[in-house]
Amino acid sequence: MPAARPSPAGRAPVAPDPDAGGSWWQAGWPSAGYGSLARSTDADVVVVGGGVTGSSAAWHLARAGARVVLVEARELASGASGRNGGFLLAGMAHRPAALAALVGEGRAAELFGLTVEGRERLYEVAAQVGAADCAVRTGSLRLAVDAGEVEDLDREATLLEAAGFAVERLDHASLAPPLRDHFRGGLRFPDDGRSVPAGWVRALGAAAAEAGAIVHECSPIAAIEDDEDGVVVRTRAGVEVRADHVVVATEAWLSGLLPELAGVVLPYRSQVLAAAPPRTDDGVVRRLLPEVSWSRRGWDYAQQAADGTLVVGGEELEDIEHVRSWDETVVDRDQRWLEGWIRRVLEVEPHVVARWAGVLSQTVDGFPLLGPLPGRPRVLACGGWGGAGNVLGFVGGGLVADLARGAEDRIPPELRAARIAEGSSAR
Repeated sequence: MPAARPSPAGRAPVAPDPDAGGSWWQAGWPSAGYGSLARSTDADVVVVGGGVTGSSAAWHLARAGARVVLVEARELASGASGRNGGFLLAGMAHRPAALAALVGEGRAAELFGLTVEGRERLYEVAAQVGAADCAVRTGSLRLAVDAGEVEDLDREATLLEAAGFAVERLDHASLAPPLRDHFRGGLRFPDDGRSVPAGWVRALGAAAAEAGAIVHECSPIAAIEDDEDGVVVRTRAGVEVRADHVVVATEAWLSGLLPELAGVVLPYRSQVLAAAPPRTDDGVVRRLLPEVSWSRRGWDYAQQAADGTLVVGGEELEDIEHVRSWDETVVDRDQRWLEGWIRRVLEVEPHVVARWAGVLSQTVDGFPLLGPLPGRPRVLACGGWGGAGNVLGFVGGGLVADLARGAEDRIPPELRAARIAEGSSAR
């Protein structure tokens, strides 16, 4: 997620648009199909949201023996978890150098290490649930477009090397063509990877169901009510789930059901397209991006899928206001920018096969929100990933699942949702 100064934003819609067009990922890896919540029921924990975070929470809870009901407004992985660029990166919205400036180098290394462990666990679980092809270790490239970004990368590499993390410095001459013609240098992270985000998340949701979770799609939530005795989650159709705890894992839409998060969790709409595999004159797919790559401080990102399809995302200008929207609308000017990026950087003519937008979230202090809200111990928020949710969402789902079932509380203090209490630094 590019660093940006958030602007005030209102409360999110309670649920996303059910008619928003889907992504190339979602079309190619469809949901198994789960019925809507048709009758009221009880559970130990109800999970609202069927993206990577909610599916992770449900999977962890069901495997631990909890009675869990997962309700999703559309289909599993219909939101940001099925609309992103498919990167599996260690790290948080705050990159290591910025994180060290906030919390100190030692603590920054510990938080970065949490995501490294989570990424490795994600690879293991993806293989375990039959989705190994949807989470592949390829390495990632962070590329510098100017001298200032080269300096940023140098600081980041120095911190990570000192903490013992795997990172490789690349000067201009070390970059492969055609990247060498457009970037000043970069960093390679050998253990990062690419994913098929909708495929992996839908496999994880199916594994949660196999472990005993009750999964319902097409069940948008209207309200959450809670007191000292429990919680009631009510759908728009008036069907209720009564539980001891609720995990709200709706990412950019968190404030729709949790009004105290209005202005704390902000939307960030990113544009993505898929272009047909580039080929040689004799029809062989050209592999132009062996690693997932991102540049311009996160404004541009790209990968080449297993079949050679180019998936490229980003925005035209560093203008935060036009992306502050919960509307999953395809924006022509940004899509033209993505086509131009392919022509300019990869030096091929894009033949676009799909266009879409995904709405991610960004918190006002750049840290995710995990755990109970102030004064609401049974309501657990889980989101605000700042563009790093493919790994962090999986990690966070496991952390709040432990909390909801009364296991060890392992949520780092910097990420606790309770910090939004009036007067906190997050506000």
